[in-house]
Amino acid sequence: MTQQPILGGSGRGGLRGFSKTLRKGRNEGEMVNERINHHYRDIGGACASGLGTKGVEWKDDGSLANVAIHNLRAVYRSHRPEGESYYDKLPATEALRNRTPVWLARRLFPGPEQEGTVLQGELHHSDGAARVGGIVNALPEKSTRIQQERGPVEFYAWDITKFKGRDVSQMPYGQRRELYEAVIAEIRLFNRHLHVVPAMPDDGDPVKFYRVIIHDPRGLPWSEGAVVKYKDSPDQWFKVKANDTLDVKVIRCIEGAGKFAGSLGAMVVEGPAGVESEIGSFQLTNEQRRWIWEHRQVLTGQIAEVRAMNVNESGAIRAGVFVRFHPSRSEQGLLLYSESLAGSTDLHESRQMMFRLKSSAGWRR
Repeated sequence: MTQQPILGGSGRGGLRGFSKTLRKGRNEGEMVNERINHHYRDIGGACASGLGTKGVEWKDDGSLANVAIHNLRAVYRSHRPEGESYYDKLPATEALRNRTPVWLARRLFPGPEQEGTVLQGELHHSDGAARVGGIVNALPEKSTRIQQERGPVEFYAWDITKFKGRDVSQMPYGQRRELYEAVIAEIRLFNRHLHVVPAMPDDGDPVKFYRVIIHDPRGLPWSEGAVVKYKDSPDQWFKVKANDTLDVKVIRCIEGAGKFAGSLGAMVVEGPAGVESEIGSFQLTNEQRRWIWEHRQVLTGQIAEVRAMNVNESGAIRAGVFVRFHPSRSEQGLLLYSESLAGSTDLHESRQMMFRLKSSAGWRR
């Protein structure tokens, strides 16, 4: 089972100590069931605790990045101070110029008037964070090629540090949220691949919002949970992460039928108690199901995360839903990374790259 606190790290002055400790000596199924039963009420209690107005936002699991607007171009770089810029690797999100065929419109409205604005956020790909990691570390031509095959990387903003060159990092977060929402709205007039992280409406129910995030019907494996932010503070927040998943071993993949022919239809997994269960529901897109089926030989035997209604006394998983392959206990991330560096999903090319990375351990740097 994935052992992680319900309420994770906080920003400066954020709330701490919300982690729920499970009693020792309980069997695995009882522990999972207890965590599932108590999980949703914790987000509501966390939001009701403490002083100040709070906002609840989607907690993404992508690749952290800063983006600076310069000469009608979005320049992305690593969030680390020493990080490099990702020039010509993210073509879908970089160009901000007006591309309308009407010359007069281009002349009057060349692009967003955001010179000097700096945003913080996450780079996302539907295949997951490992795909993004490979794309930003590959050569530009390889990055472009893999995105032509698998779709573009997109950017989700969750903060702003500079507005048209002026430092706004010490403004209350609620004001910064309004500011970067307006910035992204203007940018999206010219480029639809930049977004704002979803936030709960002011009169919304945090438990319902959290449940939608965790069980997103679009199948977003990077939806880790939620971030609760104090709107009246410049930097005070805490994370609420999903922890109702089981770590299971993939025994075999079963081909689907009908519209799922040639892709993953079901999966037999071995739970923590050593009992096999069949999983037929997946928090995945159709394209992700096809990718898993094509790479089933590599992925069989790997560790995956499954969300369950509960675990029976026999140890069988009831109403299991496949969430994702474990990011640190499976080779799925390495395979995605290898494809991106190779610039192709061709099995021969990607396997060769993966074996080279294993030999040099370069994928861990």
